[in-house]
Amino acid sequence: SIKAMTVLEIGAGWGWSARAFALSLASRHGRLISIDPHPERIKPENSGRIAALEVPWDVRKERSGDKPFNESIDLLYIDGDPRNVLADFTHYSENVRSGGLIVIDGYGGQPGPTEFVESQEIDFLKLPYSDAYCHAIYRRPVPLVHDGKYEASCKHCPRQFSADYWSALDDTIDAHIKDF
Repeated sequence: SIKAMTVLEIGAGWGWSARAFALSLASRHGRLISIDPHPERIKPENSGRIAALEVPWDVRKERSGDKPFNESIDLLYIDGDPRNVLADFTHYSENVRSGGLIVIDGYGGQPGPTEFVESQEIDFLKLPYSDAYCHAIYRRPVPLVHDGKYEASCKHCPRQFSADYWSALDDTIDAHIKDF
């Protein structure tokens, strides 16, 4: 729904989430970055499917937060060590573009994600996927200019955009990216 082009996944596990992201990213020629200290756990069926989709997939064998991360992302998916949710959120959330999503897996069933989400002043949407577990989802606000229009700028050229509605701005930016 946010037309993500770049997804950062913290904690690849067996690769099921990466596979789901890749299925979505393939239609837009997006890319996936997964950070996990044990990428050997990724099931060959998932890595094979991602490779077949030809989605650029950067699997970084490191612990989250070990290295600086200065890339803009559309979706941040936090599903690593549940004790590190606060550190992961702090380290990567500023890289999420306005209107982008931050998804925390394990809310309601794991102490780390649950305590983190409940301690924040941010209003997370809780989306259950089992009897105990939810995805806690936060959408970064889209800034408004002083005259009530949505605004954005391109990081690769001096172009500025504005529109009365977010969807109109999103469509304009998509066309610019395609042309650029």
